Amino acid sequence: MAVQSPGVQARLVRQLISRYSEKLGGQIAFSSVNVQAPGTIELKDVLIIDSNPYTADPFNNGYASSDTLLNARSIRASVSAKMLLKGEAVHLSRVEIRDADAFLALEPVKLTNFERVLSPEAKKDSTSKKMPPLTVGKIYGQNIHFRMADFERARKHFFEGAINYEDLDTRISELVGRNLSVRDGYVSGTVDKLAVKEKSGADVVISGRTKVGHGQTIVKDLRIKDSLTDFHAPLYSMTYKNVKSFKHYCRDVRMRLKLAKSTLSSKTINWFAEGNLADMDFLLDVDEIDAEGYVCDLDIKTLRFTDLYGGVKGDASCRLTGITITKDFVLDALVRKMDFTTAGASKFAGRMFGIPVSGTHAHSWVMSFPDELSAFRAYAKSFPNNCVLLVDTYDVAQGVEPLLPCDAMADHTPA
Repeated sequence: MAVQSPGVQARLVRQLISRYSEKLGGQIAFSSVNVQAPGTIELKDVLIIDSNPYTADPFNNGYASSDTLLNARSIRASVSAKMLLKGEAVHLSRVEIRDADAFLALEPVKLTNFERVLSPEAKKDSTSKKMPPLTVGKIYGQNIHFRMADFERARKHFFEGAINYEDLDTRISELVGRNLSVRDGYVSGTVDKLAVKEKSGADVVISGRTKVGHGQTIVKDLRIKDSLTDFHAPLYSMTYKNVKSFKHYCRDVRMRLKLAKSTLSSKTINWFAEGNLADMDFLLDVDEIDAEGYVCDLDIKTLRFTDLYGGVKGDASCRLTGITITKDFVLDALVRKMDFTTAGASKFAGRMFGIPVSGTHAHSWVMSFPDELSAFRAYAKSFPNNCVLLVDTYDVAQGVEPLLPCDAMADHTPA
């Protein structure tokens, strides 16, 4: 019965954290332990400190270092008396983290700061055994700032409006998860909602079931949504050497993707592809994609899509090589079915591959509208910087006449 009292539980929590600190290459500190109800513990002002932070900047990247891995105003957890007494395995029925900052450093010593601090071997004088398994039933996070900096190499050029994985800066407004497990080098769990913004402008909501460890990440039922994209992948897996492979995601991370009914925007994809799709502009309604390989060398076994800008519909398989270098981009495709209009195909090619579209529209373009002026206005809106109108579909004078009023095309062509 004594272990149920708040005072005893608070003392047991302090002892448990002290035991874990002995296994770390850092320190865990907090201002207070509050037992709000039997089995519900709240730690205030939690700090995980790196005892030996990396502070050099050999390449003058200007990335700020920190000795603080985690700083959280409040961490609340539901624990069992058995876990507090034995401490052999950690099971938390519920964890809440609010108002937190976390920092991950990729260091020239071939380790991250988290690996150094959380590894059992981080302290050479440690005789403790490996970290015990950790399971969490439910997780809730709010207002979490996560930053990652790469001190291992010189800063490279990155595109404006794309995520720079060497200097990542995200803010998580809400995290809802469950069934977290950390055991034998694997981390698994379900994310029901991750609402995150990155300094590049990326603003997405992510969900899915994942398992990470030993050079592989497997995500099932992955959803990524923003104002333009609704990405749904029943399976998405990544194979890589280590966490540093993500610095060169396009060439060092091998993917396997099965995509179900989705809407894909080039703007959203460009955020995650390091700006390598900056010259492309597309919005695709995708029925199915089955792909495997790297971003820079991708084998797409099945691709069924509709271009929402130009109306092009296709069913094909293809291989994309050099997509990260537009001038060397190669597309080798087997087209099983393709439906398009001349204008739609031109529009699709121009937006998809950055091909300058020139020339006039087809006579069929004018004939698909109720009158010439409507056709001209629609074409000028689609190609505002390269608009040449074909005026002789029916009769030259009749085609030119709608253009004579000075304001006829004023709102559709550049000055």
